[in-house]
Amino acid sequence: MTIHRILGQVESYYKRAKMVEYTAKDGIIREFLEARRGNSTYARKTAKQLAEKKEKFLHGVLDNSVMFITLAGSYGSSYNECKASWQKMPNAIGLFTKSLVRNKEVIKYMVVLEATEKGCCHAHLLFVWNRPLEVKEDRTLADRKLLSSIREKWLKAWMKVSDRDLKKNTISVQVCPNKSEAERTFDYIIKYLGMSSSIEKSLIAARDNKASTHDLKKLFNNYWGFKLRKKLFRFSKNL
Repeated sequence: MTIHRILGQVESYYKRAKMVEYTAKDGIIREFLEARRGNSTYARKTAKQLAEKKEKFLHGVLDNSVMFITLAGSYGSSYNECKASWQKMPNAIGLFTKSLVRNKEVIKYMVVLEATEKGCCHAHLLFVWNRPLEVKEDRTLADRKLLSSIREKWLKAWMKVSDRDLKKNTISVQVCPNKSEAERTFDYIIKYLGMSSSIEKSLIAARDNKASTHDLKKLFNNYWGFKLRKKLFRFSKNL
């Protein structure tokens, strides 16, 4: 799918935001732009929320206790294929996270939905375990039984929502060796959220056929987010 197919709809939604008045403490009435997905007000609002969640998420994490998982589905790049990916993936991910949390060893988690540069949905997930995990030098799991169990849980979750076969490369599992790396990974998976979610410059770049991969992903994120009413990130209830 090309960005030009949905560009007008993204721009239209983005421009629907209205000016809102509020009375400041000094009694002066001021105006600001209402929060609308993709604008600066929404970006600041989500940035504040993510900063608060980040502090809670990283509090007390142990070395080798934060698992970083990337999930993808089996979809092409046409409009209908991309739409199907945004409809099916979140449901499968919900089942997958529940199956992992059920064993009580995962104490908190976060999920971020992200568009590819072609517009399809994939996801990044962080799980904090209540113990250090066995890890190889390349940051992959050394515990083959646990790795096999995670892959099986994703396959089962996927099969409940889709009749498509999953490819072998639709799940990647790594472990953050320490808190600093966990923080860097957290920042990586929210790279199109918070203050980076504002799409004003990306719209201009796309109109001029100069959109970067970063621009395209932000625009597709916003389009499918408002089109299908999908929240692009969520945390476990204890956060």
